[in-house]
Amino acid sequence: RNIIKQPVFLLLALAALGYGAVEFGNGNWFVSYAQQGREFSGEDARFIFAFFTGGMAISRLGFSFLLAWFSPHRLMLILGSVMVAGTFIIKLAVEPQLMSFGNFLVGLGLGGLFPLMLSSAMDLDSDNGPLISGVCVIGSSVGVQLASFGTGVWASFAPLTTAFWVIPISALWLWAMVWGYS
Repeated sequence: RNIIKQPVFLLLALAALGYGAVEFGNGNWFVSYAQQGREFSGEDARFIFAFFTGGMAISRLGFSFLLAWFSPHRLMLILGSVMVAGTFIIKLAVEPQLMSFGNFLVGLGLGGLFPLMLSSAMDLDSDNGPLISGVCVIGSSVGVQLASFGTGVWASFAPLTTAFWVIPISALWLWAMVWGYS
């Protein structure tokens, strides 16, 4: 309770919720969205989604090099902005090349974001590292469930192309929480 009562760690938990919603919402629904909503073949949809994984890997491996030019807080906002742009490109594009680029941007933005958020929290209170990590995991897990089930419920009342708006909306939430947290 002492951790979550602090506004900075509450914002961290809410940012982690958005993180889980975007990462796993896109991961769980993109291929279905591309197949059913954009009429791509399963193979093409999976290939387009692979750009997300590529962006995520590049970001996780390389974000630390950017810390030479940007503070962790500034880099969080940059990565968050890249991620938001990617979700809107995915949602609004119909061409596979643009959707691939959007997935790449989402992965690129998300890849370094979680480690930066967590390491910044550890800098604030290293004595409670396990608790802070737990707050992030719980927040992310709740976000995963909200986005996954929320998209599914919405898709049972509207086309999946409409229900997929959960991902860009979650991205805006994540960006706002990262802005507050940073």
